[in-house]
Amino acid sequence: MKGFVADSSIVLSWLLSDEPSAEADLLLESLGQGVVAEAPVLLRYEVPNALVSACIRRNRITKEGLATGIADFESLPIRIDAESGRISSESVSKIAVEHSLSVYDAAYLEVAQRRSLPLATRDQAMKAAGKRMGIAILS
Repeated sequence: MKGFVADSSIVLSWLLSDEPSAEADLLLESLGQGVVAEAPVLLRYEVPNALVSACIRRNRITKEGLATGIADFESLPIRIDAESGRISSESVSKIAVEHSLSVYDAAYLEVAQRRSLPLATRDQAMKAAGKRMGIAILS
C-alpha cells in the first residue's frame, strides 16, 4: 500500500487514549514505513475541534491533554490534499446527497476517489458509501 486517506475518526483514535483501535494503530505504524496518509484540508479543523470538544464539553481530556493532543496532531505525517480546498462545493455536496452523508464526510470520500486511494475510517456509514463508490476501505 502506497497510501490512504485518513479521516478524523482514525486520527482521533491515534490521539485519544479512550478510543483505541488495533487497526488504526497498524495504520499509524505504517506511516513510518513509506506509507503516506492524506486528507482534505477539513482535517486541519475537524481534529482540533474534536479535541477541544473532548476537553471543554465532555471532560474526556484535561487542558494539558488538549495541548498534548494538538501537538501530537501537528506532528503526524499527514499530507493535506492541496486540491481539496479548490474542489467545488457542488461535487462534494453531490456525494453527500447520494450517500446520505454530511458534506464533511463526503470530503474524505472525494479525496479517496479522486486520488484512487483506500479510505481509513471507523465510521460505518462512510465505509458503506465508500464501498458503493468503489473505494477500497481499510478496516
